[in-house]
Amino acid sequence: MPDPRAAAELLVETLVGQLAPVSVRTLSAALFSYCAGHLSGQIKAVIAERKAAAPTLTVDGETYLLHGDAPTTEDGVTILAPFDPIVWCRRRFEHLWGWPYRLEAYTPAPKRRFGYYALPIRWNDDIVGWMNWNSGAPEFGAPGASLPKGRVFKRALDDELDRFRAFL
Repeated sequence: MPDPRAAAELLVETLVGQLAPVSVRTLSAALFSYCAGHLSGQIKAVIAERKAAAPTLTVDGETYLLHGDAPTTEDGVTILAPFDPIVWCRRRFEHLWGWPYRLEAYTPAPKRRFGYYALPIRWNDDIVGWMNWNSGAPEFGAPGASLPKGRVFKRALDDELDRFRAFL
């Protein structure tokens, strides 16, 4: 049987590596609720030690654990899937980007705000809106009035749409 402390360290580091930035609250809930209640004492200690020793980010009083080996994002536009690591934790998404993204494929059409299968749009370090792909033509939405303006954004969006078309 593996050492409980080593198992707790492995679980915490694996999840931080996959989900970073991940809030201490979300990490604790995921570990205690889904897989490792029997290691709760060790997990609490490992999270507290990691929070004290490793890189963190605090936004509006919420502490996020970072991962030193996390890939950096490139500048430009990226169309994200609804289950992309940036998007999957809806609570974190809303906290960091200020608007509540939802996948509405099973929401009745009249109640949809984003569309059937909205794909978030990343622009550099921000999430600026969403796109639905209907009948081969993109439809866009944004939490404000519209997506960013300007040639640089337009060119980056066109490049990403070309990649998206090729993928489809």
